[in-house]
Amino acid sequence: MYILFIVSLCFIFYISYIVFEKDMFAPPVMMVLVFMACACVPMTRYEDWRLAEYGAQSVLLLILGIISFLSGSLLAYCISHYRYNSILLTRASDIRKRIIITSWGFALMFGLGLVEIFMLADYIRATVVSMNFPHSSLGSMLFSYRVIDVNNLIPKEFAMPSYLRLLRYSVEVFSAFAVYVLLHNFILQCYKKSDMWLVLIILLWPVNSLLVSARGHILNLLAEIVYLIFFFYGVKYGFNFRIAIHVISKGVKLLFVFFILFFVFAIFQGRIHSGNTLFNSATVYAGGGIRAFDLFVKAPKDKNTGMLGNDETLMGIGSFLNMHLGIGKKPLGPLEFRNIAGKNLGNIYTAFRRYYSDFGTFGIVFFSAILGFIMNYMYMKSKNACIKGKTVFEVLLFSWMSRFIFYMPIEEYFYGSTITLSGIYKIVLLYILYRIFSEKKIFINGRGCICSRHH
Repeated sequence: MYILFIVSLCFIFYISYIVFEKDMFAPPVMMVLVFMACACVPMTRYEDWRLAEYGAQSVLLLILGIISFLSGSLLAYCISHYRYNSILLTRASDIRKRIIITSWGFALMFGLGLVEIFMLADYIRATVVSMNFPHSSLGSMLFSYRVIDVNNLIPKEFAMPSYLRLLRYSVEVFSAFAVYVLLHNFILQCYKKSDMWLVLIILLWPVNSLLVSARGHILNLLAEIVYLIFFFYGVKYGFNFRIAIHVISKGVKLLFVFFILFFVFAIFQGRIHSGNTLFNSATVYAGGGIRAFDLFVKAPKDKNTGMLGNDETLMGIGSFLNMHLGIGKKPLGPLEFRNIAGKNLGNIYTAFRRYYSDFGTFGIVFFSAILGFIMNYMYMKSKNACIKGKTVFEVLLFSWMSRFIFYMPIEEYFYGSTITLSGIYKIVLLYILYRIFSEKKIFINGRGCICSRHH
């Protein structure tokens, strides 16, 4: 049955590639490609993961979710073609213009980033020490914090302060915007040596990832980098098959870098040992979600009876209702761990697990289709603007959010991280930075007042 699943993915990939005009970077095509790659990983563990027992129901649900994503993407594709073939982006400025982050802008972002890193490190140390977890070395302390966080062991009195959370969200956005500016200026040949200082801002988020043991956050930056390279190369050379292959080759190299950093983080934090080798860690992260999904379908967990199903998909809304209105139960972010034949599969189940847990088969169809529509609509608008040589916010926003495409075979992050107050804050802050430094329609004068800039 599992081999039939892989064959089905190959067929779906071919159909989606043809339907979406042989565009490898179209979200539906890229999502199926990534899913196909991740689905091949468990084949290296065929015996000890018991793939021969993979259920037909799980295969059908996964294929249904993928087809639903493609259906939503197709609707966005049709709407975008109808709108943008007849409407010119006359108000947008030339995308080739150099983007300058002023000295005060750099100082503010980098300064806040340094403050946030020191505050976060101090919070982690205080939490681990107060809860009497091992902290003899930096690696053991970070690993202890991960254990505490993943297992939801942090009591309310040790919860991360709101101001620190806000700073963390801001640093993530600062790094994402700095990546956009650096790649834009470099690829479109309006680069100056001073732009290299932006690397300091970009590195703030990987350092955060190291502190909170969230290695997947590195994938966020790499996904953004790949799509920004694709868009800016498209502006410079035109969108064609040769450019797509060139960018994919760069993406493979970045993926190699990701796995190197992934393993370095794991070794530093003490995750790699005789019971969890590098090979096991890599296969669990890349393919464990697909195998664990089958285990969940066969043996689902007890219902949490939240306001929104199990509150797994819309965690942000469920958490807000519980914390501020006392409604329902507090959603548990990290899911339960699964084992098969004594081997740990981790606690990731593909994006479809949360949809299915909360709303059944309807949830898989509905949430997958909506996500497909949103991602492909933003992609089509971004690509259309690049073809016309115009700058639009969607190029930055989509590239930053493209990680949701790559995470589909691993975990659900779009609804849990975007449909939240923190998600809205990040998008608004990203838009403000874009308006100030990219479109230059807002500026801050010497008295610290925000003003409109008229052309």
